[in-house]
Amino acid sequence: MTKSRMILALIFAFLLGVGISQLALNFLALPAQTSNQNRNTEIDLKIFEQSFQREIDELDRNWQQYHTTLENFKEGSVDLESTVESFELILEEQKRIVDRIDKLLPPDELNSARLQKMIDYSHDQLETIEKTHSASEEMLSDSEPDHDRQSKILQDIMIRNSPAGLFILGTQ
Repeated sequence: MTKSRMILALIFAFLLGVGISQLALNFLALPAQTSNQNRNTEIDLKIFEQSFQREIDELDRNWQQYHTTLENFKEGSVDLESTVESFELILEEQKRIVDRIDKLLPPDELNSARLQKMIDYSHDQLETIEKTHSASEEMLSDSEPDHDRQSKILQDIMIRNSPAGLFILGTQ
């Protein structure tokens, strides 16, 4: 074998060795990358689920406050002015909650149907609260206020406009 062929053979063997070594390193590093990606995905899902649950809890808390306000007015334990003020606070809180929910972005791996249901539900709640607040504000100008009639009007708005239960989200 000539000297130039021998040099070429050595260079080829060296390059082949480096190539195989690089392939082996890539192969061994792949499971580590996949493992890290899985961990990152799990962390992203956990963070999203915690945010999702926190917003569901906030929706529930605000909706309970809405119902409590309606009930207190119905029972006569608060006057219309206080009821309007309470609805205004509830409405502002609902707007903040809806804004946060609209900004929730699920990880790519998560089916966003659950999030869309929560978005729709929060907007439906907001609409109901807005209608109730608006009606209660209009009642402030009643020349002959009739508490029972006012209470019935507000209850009817709640009954006709309340969204279907959000509890079904957890089953899908």
